[in-house]
Formats: sequence, C-alpha cells, structure tokens
Amino acid sequence: MGKIKDGKLLYHLTALDNLESIIKNGLMSRYELQKIKNKFVDIANQDIIQNREHYSLSSYIPFHFHIHTAFDTIVKKENPNTIFIYLCLQREKAKKLKFKIIPKHPLSLWDFDTCNYSYEEGFNKIDWYIMELTQKEACEEGVDLDEHRQVRMAECLTDSIIQITEFNIIGVPDNKSKMIVENLFKKYNIKQPPYINTYKNWF
Repeated sequence: MGKIKDGKLLYHLTALDNLESIIKNGLMSRYELQKIKNKFVDIANQDIIQNREHYSLSSYIPFHFHIHTAFDTIVKKENPNTIFIYLCLQREKAKKLKFKIIPKHPLSLWDFDTCNYSYEEGFNKIDWYIMELTQKEACEEGVDLDEHRQVRMAECLTDSIIQITEFNIIGVPDNKSKMIVENLFKKYNIKQPPYINTYKNWF
C-alpha cells in the first residue's frame, strides 16, 4: 500500500449488513443513530463504546489512515461470521469538509478537548515515523509497543452525516460481497455510486 502518510484515502470499517441503512440515511455517528433509534450491527465492544461516550466521541464518525489498526484486527478476529467492508473517503475531501484529527487513539490521551485538532494541524502532529513501522520493526527499533499501537490508531473525525455518494471507494472481501453491494446500489437507484473493488488482503 506504500507509505501511509502519502496515502489518498481514509478508511471506515463497518459490517456489510449496515450498508443498506447507510445508503438510505448516510453514514451517521453512534449518537445520531441512537437518536433516531436506528438499528445497526455494532462492531465495537462495550468497553470501547462506554469510554467513547464518556469523552463525547459518540458524536463523531471515526476514520483511520490505514486498514491495519489494532481495532480493525481485533474486530475481524472476534466476528469471524460477519462480512466487513471499508468505506473509503479521499483525504482531500475530508480536509475540505473540515474533519478533525486526533494524532493518537483518543482514549490514550488525557484531555480530548485539547488534542482535537484541525485537519492540517492534526496531520502534522501525527508521528508518521512510528505510524509507518510494523509491529516487528517497532520491536527491533525499541519503540514502546503501546505507543506504537496508539499512534497507528490516530483518528480523523467528523460530526456530520456522510452520504453514500461522498465515498470514493468501497472495499469488499470477495466477489459475492461485491455483487451484494452492486445490487443494493441498483435497488436504490444510486446514479453515481462509489467505486466497488475486491481487496482480499484487507480482510
């Protein structure tokens, strides 16, 4: 995938079963979903949910800068029967829409309010050297593994609803999933859907 810093996309992992609701209503924060009492497949564990709510993070939709975060890995491992997809948004679009950036996993920071940066400022505060290291490389270079994990879970956040046509790519694990996504777009007559592609190595 090349250097993470030079990437063009942001990534949001969700269950394929959530896509129909996203097509109809847009991608919404947990707070917005609960407000309208919309049912969805929840992929986060309860401890994470409670901690994010404590820091008012449930009002934001989180995106990551790559697809190999600890969160993604754990979620996929703990839900082997769930089909996942990635909703991918161009970073330049996120910048124009004034997304915010937290340079580490937000729950590792002592004060979310002072670590909640504008896109450009937050992007420059990310430790890209650590971000680019694999876990093996971090071990070899003596980088604290907890710090490594937290940096690699830096988040790009928005409290806006993102309509399905705003996304640039939907990454799916196989052709069967791709067909399901394509049929959903046909069902709802989406004229300019995101590009749908199979990325087996993402899953």
